[in-house]
Amino acid sequence: MKKRRGIEILLTVMMVVATSGCSVTVGGGNKTTGQIVKENLELRKEVKDLTERIDLREAEVQALRQQVEAGKHPLPGAEPPVLVRLELARYTGPVSTRGEVGDTEVIAYVKTEDQQGRMMPVAGEALLQVVYLPNQGEPRLLVDKRYNAKAWDEAYRSNFTGTHYTLKANLPEGMPAGEYDCTLRVMFLQAETGARFSAQEAIKVVRHKLPLGVNEMDMGSLKAMPSPAPESTTGNDDAKGAVDEAAGTQPRE
Repeated sequence: MKKRRGIEILLTVMMVVATSGCSVTVGGGNKTTGQIVKENLELRKEVKDLTERIDLREAEVQALRQQVEAGKHPLPGAEPPVLVRLELARYTGPVSTRGEVGDTEVIAYVKTEDQQGRMMPVAGEALLQVVYLPNQGEPRLLVDKRYNAKAWDEAYRSNFTGTHYTLKANLPEGMPAGEYDCTLRVMFLQAETGARFSAQEAIKVVRHKLPLGVNEMDMGSLKAMPSPAPESTTGNDDAKGAVDEAAGTQPRE
């Protein structure tokens, strides 16, 4: 009984110290107990994240070793997944981050599907474009954004909205008020096979009258303005050329 009572007193003292914010000298400086606990929790999280990444790499190495040792002999009835198409998922299109001016950016939710229609993660590079199709005159390129292999990999999402790659790009500033019939398209170059895929759909961009004091270009200026310079996130010229060729923006040699 006395031993139990002593433990209770010790726990009570520890709780008081932990919540009192008392200072402790660490490495020549003063830190509160709360700060030390917080830093400890952050370090534990970093260690956990690093451990998970190491485990994934070890699993990848083990899988590759097994493939080499087995000579890549397929199992009877087994059908490895193969990328066969891109699909633009629901909610792909223009969105507004500033309600008073209308649509300000486009978002493409890209699904990479295998031969059974299942979403499969893939490595590669992508190009997101939005082309304005006026009733008269030549089509105009409003968005031209590239995603290198790293940016594409970081665009992977899996949550309550589904599993997909999320690509975003800003629309040009100063577009006049009105409705714009456009085509949104995504081109993808698969790293493993060199295969090229594309998907597109019609979208309508809506811009409202800008508030007083904010200048906007006139419709003629929009039709005459030059195509935007490609917003590139890749330094790989060979891969860039391959995506250009897939998009039809670079002639084949």
